[in-house]
Amino acid sequence: MLDNALTRPGRFDRMVEIELPDIKGRQEILELYLRKIKLDPSQTVTDYSKRLATLTYGFSGADLANLCNEAAILAVRAEKQHV
Repeated sequence: MLDNALTRPGRFDRMVEIELPDIKGRQEILELYLRKIKLDPSQTVTDYSKRLATLTYGFSGADLANLCNEAAILAVRAEKQHV
């Protein structure tokens, strides 16, 4: 949401609404972020992304990025070999 001063006539005349990703979109976003993380090799990145996509209804792309980052931070703090 933009401030009313920014949306007065002559400023930003177009408003673009970006909706939250569906399950397929969440899976694709998660695959992108999970590729950068050292995961347990017993499952593939696709397996992890499918499972997480079903559990993260209502998450935005930024929320999914934060989820992956927080998981990596917690794994490092716990001295784990994999996230």
